[in-house]
Amino acid sequence: MKRKRTLVISLIVFVLLLVFLNFATVYFFGLPLSPVAMTGKVVETGYVRLYIEGESKVITIYSPENTTYDNGTYTCVTGELPKCNNNRYFLDLNVSASFYLENNSDWRYWLYDSNHGVYVEENTQFDANASVSFVRWGNVLTVSVEEEDGDWVNESVVFTIDVPNSAPLIQNFTEKIFVCETQRINPLSSSNFNVYDIDEENFNTLDNYDIKEGGIFGIVSFLKDPLQPYINPLQIVSVYFGKAHLGDHVLDVTVYDSDRALDTKTTNVTVIEINNVPTIDNKLKAATVEVWINGSNSVFSYQVQVDDEEDGTSDDGNLTFNLTWTSDNRLDFDINASTGVMYYEPQEGDQGSENKQYPLTVCVSDNALSSVHENFSICSLQGYSNDSLSDCDSFFLVITNKNRAPNITAYSPATLSFSVPGTIDSSFSVTVSDDDMGEGYYPGIDWYLDDVLQANEGSENIATDDYSYTFGCGVSGIHNVIAVTSDGPLNDSVMWTINVTNVACPVAVVTGGSSGGGGGGGGTLGGVCNEQWACHGWGLCQNAERSFDAGALSPEDYSSTKDLCAQNSFDDRFCGFQITRCFDLAMCNNTEVRIPKPVESRVCYFTEDPNCIDGITNCHDGDCELLVDCGGPCDPCPTCSDGKRNQGENGVDCGGPCPFACEAESPFGAISFALVGLLLVLFLVLMYILYKVFKILRHRFFLKGKKRKKEDKR
Repeated sequence: MKRKRTLVISLIVFVLLLVFLNFATVYFFGLPLSPVAMTGKVVETGYVRLYIEGESKVITIYSPENTTYDNGTYTCVTGELPKCNNNRYFLDLNVSASFYLENNSDWRYWLYDSNHGVYVEENTQFDANASVSFVRWGNVLTVSVEEEDGDWVNESVVFTIDVPNSAPLIQNFTEKIFVCETQRINPLSSSNFNVYDIDEENFNTLDNYDIKEGGIFGIVSFLKDPLQPYINPLQIVSVYFGKAHLGDHVLDVTVYDSDRALDTKTTNVTVIEINNVPTIDNKLKAATVEVWINGSNSVFSYQVQVDDEEDGTSDDGNLTFNLTWTSDNRLDFDINASTGVMYYEPQEGDQGSENKQYPLTVCVSDNALSSVHENFSICSLQGYSNDSLSDCDSFFLVITNKNRAPNITAYSPATLSFSVPGTIDSSFSVTVSDDDMGEGYYPGIDWYLDDVLQANEGSENIATDDYSYTFGCGVSGIHNVIAVTSDGPLNDSVMWTINVTNVACPVAVVTGGSSGGGGGGGGTLGGVCNEQWACHGWGLCQNAERSFDAGALSPEDYSSTKDLCAQNSFDDRFCGFQITRCFDLAMCNNTEVRIPKPVESRVCYFTEDPNCIDGITNCHDGDCELLVDCGGPCDPCPTCSDGKRNQGENGVDCGGPCPFACEAESPFGAISFALVGLLLVLFLVLMYILYKVFKILRHRFFLKGKKRKKEDKR
């Protein structure tokens, strides 16, 4: 009797454990522990349809409705693209028809993206009750079905899918930039990056950027690709770098959307030192220097004036000068090797029976760099050097009592007055001679545009020289080009008068920079210079009333500041203002600016002791916060690229305010190790119970049976 009771209890426990394990596996794994078969009576059902001749044929769209679906009322499939796979959002498409349809009726739909003005689905088949993907924002859905007699019936619905704002993401960002001294980071360099914003906002205003080292670096924005409206191409730009900028510049680049959600990246800009070529400032350029035997100008006294970025000037004694006589005719003087001074008093007979000329060449050399950057090969590939460099000047020293002016013997265009469109290149040419110079020697030639000497457009000891110039789009009016040939005291010239007709410039969005130091788009293009604005960081927030009382704020500025504070609901006690200074990185010096200068003042919430726990976005400790109590002098602001799970994210840098959805968790991922251990223990208990049941059954039936057989034999 006791064994029987034990067997019954064991069977009951076994059944209960089996039911529990089956329930657990279905709940957590979606599969039963053992197959379950259900039998019963099968009942067939069907529909009887009555069609009334002349009734209207209507399609009813139950879902989606003519409404706005906000977060939580739609579903999306996790994928590699942000938020939803292919940026598509799923809703049930439930429809019915008021007229008879075959079981295999052909349902079709068209989906029009009203925000982008395109069809994303056309004549697409679907089941009458299915889940269909739609687009964010405006949707126009048209459903159509073919009735029994072959006609198509249509119905449409307009609805909106409202998606929460997502933070922008900086992509393709270069974390290390090398620039050679005398260069600048410009729109032709490789410092470009993208701001990805799934909300398709534009990042082309000063409020969208913040970049440290204001006044040196800025940001330029470019036109979006219409096929990728969520990509904003941007680029870091800078001033031309000099000796003061050598070394590393750590830049924190921050971008904001309209909700002040942000992303920040850091890059290191390294300015590599090069050896600059020494420049002779007072070149004679193949001129004839005349020295008379008697009277005035009877002494040749001349110092070569040189400027060198590394070794200073001629007077510093760090440069090396040498004088070369390029003919057999020589005079008894030389050049001071350290200062570049030449001095000579001619003697009777140095001029010969006629004028006697002495071709001379003066060269100056600087010193090689004392230390060379480990990545100098980047600059050497661009033609820069770290070795000693030289500059030379050739001229003629003539000992004479006579002098004849040089002549322009030919010039082109032959017409000295003409018209040309601003975008067409104009070319000019002159041929010169000088009777005082020997065969193979010619006077120097200089070119002037609108009476301004064109640097690096002069020539030395050549018979013919050319010059060309394109005035560019947006330029018009009367301009002049002058060619001047000179032997020193005397010269000859020719002038062309050009009537430049206006050619309209193409429209382009080129902006940039921020109050924190961003720059504006621009630079020189086709002879037109567009400003590239960059600003220093904002200064401390100053109390408006105290500044006005101290005379630091004018009555007009005080009045406008108070008005702006009132608009921001700042009490008079807390009404403050900040100022910055902005610079044109492109150094256009336009009389009328082409791109407006950023505002250099703004209102702020004044507090006596700004800090990282005051709940205010302000500036202190030599820097400015990016958001409330974060960034700048405070801890970094949370972003969707900081490698941390913060700001309400569902995972690390995914979900919540971030544009990328988190990867879907596998079913097993939700099961803790403790639960797995519990199931294992239950399984072992079940095996133990089965073993005990087996022993009881074996003892009761098998062993007792054998015992009975033995007794029967007896």
